[in-house]
Amino acid sequence: MLTTTDPQWLTLWQGSPDQSPFAHPGYLSLWEDGKTRAMAAAHRVTGGHVFYPFLLRDLRQEPFWPDTTSGSGAFDITSPYGYGGPEWIPDAGTPHASAEAKDQHYRDFYDAFRRWAYENKVVSEFIRFCLFTEVRKTYPGTVEHNNDNVVVDILRSSDQAWHSFNSKVRKNVRTAIRNQLKAVHDPEARHLDEFIKVYYHTLERRSAAPFYFFNKQWFERLCRQLNGRCSFFHVLHGGEVIASELVLLSAKRIYSFLGGTLHTYYHLRPSDYLKYAILEWGREAAYQQFVIGGDHKPHDGIFAFKKSFTPGGGIPFYTGKMIFDPKTYQALTAKGQADEGFFPVYRTNR
Repeated sequence: MLTTTDPQWLTLWQGSPDQSPFAHPGYLSLWEDGKTRAMAAAHRVTGGHVFYPFLLRDLRQEPFWPDTTSGSGAFDITSPYGYGGPEWIPDAGTPHASAEAKDQHYRDFYDAFRRWAYENKVVSEFIRFCLFTEVRKTYPGTVEHNNDNVVVDILRSSDQAWHSFNSKVRKNVRTAIRNQLKAVHDPEARHLDEFIKVYYHTLERRSAAPFYFFNKQWFERLCRQLNGRCSFFHVLHGGEVIASELVLLSAKRIYSFLGGTLHTYYHLRPSDYLKYAILEWGREAAYQQFVIGGDHKPHDGIFAFKKSFTPGGGIPFYTGKMIFDPKTYQALTAKGQADEGFFPVYRTNR
């Protein structure tokens, strides 16, 4: 197993065809604390590696742990916020592997990984699968269609993209331009304080959980540790930032990550204009897709807004659930509150 300080982690990530920001050691290290460690499994197979970054959480420090005096301990695994799961990374110069070969690589990986999990007292695993991998087809646990995510094709011309937008988007972008809004790209986070103000305002309006209120130091670490793989975009009105978005960048894709809009400026339509500006920038920068994402509730109003930028661009989003140690899982569950669909059950409302 690799830690974020092991050079091999970064080397493997650099060899990945897409270089997902959610697999970067600098990103996973952001989630480490006294009870959470960032780790990565690197399983050698013919022609490459199956590579799997994850967060390992110590259950002994949780309030639902049934025996705090036990020295044996237990852990569970989760993806970091965003997307995750195992990925096939070929060696440099290796011919393209067939789908059948990759499926076998993933099966071999999980045969070994389940043994490791059992030997290291891992109770369960929860994965938010990457949208662009087929690894879920060979996943030995339970795979569920959680929601759909919106992905916009940037390879189309600007004119083709414009006419694919919902008519309301085109109208709102014209309104924003008529209101003299200005979109700016801020790769050096010069407007970080303004971003945080807009972001917190949006969280408070939506009564978001405390988890999402990342502080300024967290954002500074994110920018420093991802080293050019994140960027800010803002919409200004008379010099004031009224809408803002932080995106993460892979080799091919732009991922909408965090952001918001000051509600008193909704009538100027900065939100549509911000997404439009990011798409235009992405096309000029030769990205292929803009992953706008989904929402907690399938196909709600926020999802409808995102889908208005590409009516046919919904991609299924899947999660993976696996129990490695049924006995300990049941013992932990007995002390928790059941919530249908939540996994692992013992973390319900925790």
